[in-house]
Amino acid sequence: MKKHLQLAEAQIRALKKLPIKIHILGPGFSGNEPDLLKKRLELREVLQNEFPLSEVFFSEDDDFHECTDVFDNLLDEIAFHAQVADFVIAVVGGSSRGVLIELGRLSMMCGIADKLQIFTAKEAFVNDPMYISVIRHLPNDFFTRRDVLECNLVTRARRTIMSYLLRRESGLLSNGLASGLGPASY
Repeated sequence: MKKHLQLAEAQIRALKKLPIKIHILGPGFSGNEPDLLKKRLELREVLQNEFPLSEVFFSEDDDFHECTDVFDNLLDEIAFHAQVADFVIAVVGGSSRGVLIELGRLSMMCGIADKLQIFTAKEAFVNDPMYISVIRHLPNDFFTRRDVLECNLVTRARRTIMSYLLRRESGLLSNGLASGLGPASY
């Protein structure tokens, strides 16, 4: 194998072995979008397997929610979760109004855009003025139901994480920090 290919493969393996905290927002367990909840659960499993030093969490995880149940409202708790995370993925479906409200709060926070990727159901929000006004300036990637069924969404999420890790390790993030709370301590 050519030396430059060996070097590239070694660097990709090294990126995958970096510690990263990933927060996944999206339809919850009591929601009416079971296909997107299933995809959210699949994302967690795939990302934990592909990035062995990752911590992948949901805001509604019992242990995490209990630990951060010190705020007087859920939006502050979600904002805190996003600050603790190195990267935030949001899966937004047709009836994901709660996620839209959370993203509206996150869109007002400094340093969040560098570590946020939103995956939006294309058919759900193409002409939705609330969606467009809330997160029009944030990184967004539209998906179709076919993307969900064929795992394209998982592939895109993995690629997004890899690009984030490359930017983080290269010092290309605007805040230069791994999280909104200060330098990462692993």
